[in-house]
Amino acid sequence: MAVSELVTNACRHSRSARPGGTVALSAAFTRRDGLTLTVTDQGSDDERGPQINPAGRCEGGLGLGICRAFGHLEIAGDAATGWCVRLRMSV
Repeated sequence: MAVSELVTNACRHSRSARPGGTVALSAAFTRRDGLTLTVTDQGSDDERGPQINPAGRCEGGLGLGICRAFGHLEIAGDAATGWCVRLRMSV
């Protein structure tokens, strides 16, 4: 479910959805960190990028909020070079 939400958000809300665009997905598992999913897109026309407000609710939709319920969510990058959303889950 988390993979679907992360990839869907990248496809819907970034330049990755344009012809020739790409979304990268990686998954890694270690005993120490558990499962880490990373989705990287090609940035967006919206400078704000993916947002989680201080109350923990994600602005604009439920996708990142659902992911956050699974574990620790990190958002890095910028609109020009691309966004990277990383979800770390204990297993």
